[in-house]
Amino acid sequence: NARYAVSMVEDHKKRKWMISYVGLEMYDGSFHSFRSVKNDTATLSTNYLYTVFEDTKGCIWVGGSDGLDRMVERGDTILFERLSNKYGIPINIKSILEDDEGNLWLSSSQGISTFNPEQNQVKHIFGSKEIQDMEFIERSCLKTTNGELYFGGTNGFVHFNPETLSRIETPYNLYLVDLKI
Repeated sequence: NARYAVSMVEDHKKRKWMISYVGLEMYDGSFHSFRSVKNDTATLSTNYLYTVFEDTKGCIWVGGSDGLDRMVERGDTILFERLSNKYGIPINIKSILEDDEGNLWLSSSQGISTFNPEQNQVKHIFGSKEIQDMEFIERSCLKTTNGELYFGGTNGFVHFNPETLSRIETPYNLYLVDLKI
């Protein structure tokens, strides 16, 4: 399925990770395929993938239509941890960048969020109110040498420096759907 690849990253071990809309492939001298299996939480959360990213600690992150997955290596076995349902990370992760503090910045259909992988904390920084009519484009992101982050979308781009960003967190909307007394 590597012929369907839409993006590729080479990690620090010289392995090539290729994402597609039908799963993930890794090449380390031979091909290895990784797919989502519905009730197997040690697999990818979805096969419809948008982005793959290696952070400065060598961890592989995969973003797709059902959220963010972290690769976990146990000996020769590669598993995936599904994070979006655990920590409130948005779904439809379009792009991933890392700031100088080791936080991941995620563009999604819900805006831009930051995720601290050490503390498993997510903060929603820019939501639909701050970025009106913006749909982020897959893998359209850049980190500059001075630490600024750029995320591209349908109506231009958003850029900011995480160190100087005044973090106005966007709260989730709370809806009361039932009340029993």
